[in-house]
Amino acid sequence: MGSEPVDGGVDPGWFEFYDDTITIDPSTPADRDFLSGLRAGAVSHRWPCEPYDTWAYHAIDDDQHLLRVGVWVDDDEKQRRLLTCGVEFDGTHIVGGECYHDIPFDFEGAPEKEIVYSGPVQILVQRAGEYFERVLSRPIELREWFENGEEVYREWALAHTERALTAQLKPKPDRPADRVTLVRGVRELEAGSGGGRKRWWDFGKRRRSS
Repeated sequence: MGSEPVDGGVDPGWFEFYDDTITIDPSTPADRDFLSGLRAGAVSHRWPCEPYDTWAYHAIDDDQHLLRVGVWVDDDEKQRRLLTCGVEFDGTHIVGGECYHDIPFDFEGAPEKEIVYSGPVQILVQRAGEYFERVLSRPIELREWFENGEEVYREWALAHTERALTAQLKPKPDRPADRVTLVRGVRELEAGSGGGRKRWWDFGKRRRSS
């Protein structure tokens, strides 16, 4: 991004502040320590994403100073945003879960969060980093349906689930997908394969009808 390294040599592109929120709501020392730790962890653990897939944002909620940080999970080849997960930090504790793709990055749906922790900043950095690493490693599939050689429907979904992350606004065919491609993460070994060598899911190929 053409900027100088910060945090002991870590590229500031990791968890860069969204728009101009850094100037209108300056960071606290705890915020800076939290961001510094996350940035260093992203580099040292070699997160499977680009720095521009991460963000930081300051929010004002009931007169509280809140720092929100998160990751965008994309299908880079199709240039499609699939999932956004964030962590909210107030200096002494964090909560994390799925959130909206754009500012103010509010948490979606029910108030239940995927992680809730309290403690010193160093521990919260570790817990937030572990959460983001789990998010980034989730296996996500592109499922496609065809008729007469033409694609008629597609959706992205978490592997081994029926939960679609994004889909088309038209009826979904009432049959298994013709082609399933792993676009992110790593699938677990296929369950129930019995003795002998286990195999990986055969993704990216047309499935035969039973």
